[in-house]
Amino acid sequence: MLEELAGVTVAEVETRPSIQLPAKRATPAAAAHRMDLLEPWRRRVVLPFVRGRLLDLACGYNNLTRAHGRGVGADVFPWEGIDVRIGDAARLPFRDGSFDTVSVIAALNHIPNREAALLAVMRVLRPGGFFLATMIGPWTGRLAHVLFHQDENRRGGMRPGEVDGIPPQAMRALLQRAGLELVQEVPFQLGLNRLYVASKPP
Repeated sequence: MLEELAGVTVAEVETRPSIQLPAKRATPAAAAHRMDLLEPWRRRVVLPFVRGRLLDLACGYNNLTRAHGRGVGADVFPWEGIDVRIGDAARLPFRDGSFDTVSVIAALNHIPNREAALLAVMRVLRPGGFFLATMIGPWTGRLAHVLFHQDENRRGGMRPGEVDGIPPQAMRALLQRAGLELVQEVPFQLGLNRLYVASKPP
């Protein structure tokens, strides 16, 4: 019970058929990977808002968790360096209130059942905890997916339900329907990207 996986004790991880635990931290080689050329910029914007124990959902190469230093990176695709591979973003294998911050960076549009996933986020987030998401709009997304497509090529392309981007009004509606309270919006990358900071009511 005292073993830990990136700061989450075994007692806080529920056993479900949808999960595989590689139990590997990123190697130095994995640390050099990034999803695209803009990932470091996104990380610089997001990191100041991360508090306490972090769950980075759809974590890619797990660079945000590594930079923060305390948390778990989970993804449905077996990118090198992830902590936990999940089968479904809406069935997170963690106990209620396990995390102070949950993030989905440049990836909510790639989660087909995103509304159900946000309800799962609400469950594992502690009361008063923060949800962080970056998202571009559809037109910017179409261009970005032409320029930065290596990650999609590797995982087999866009799946049904994935979209190029989500406009701000739709993002606000998604957060509201999940029960999250929008605290702040931070435009960045020349106004083409946006960080949404939301909180779970106490």
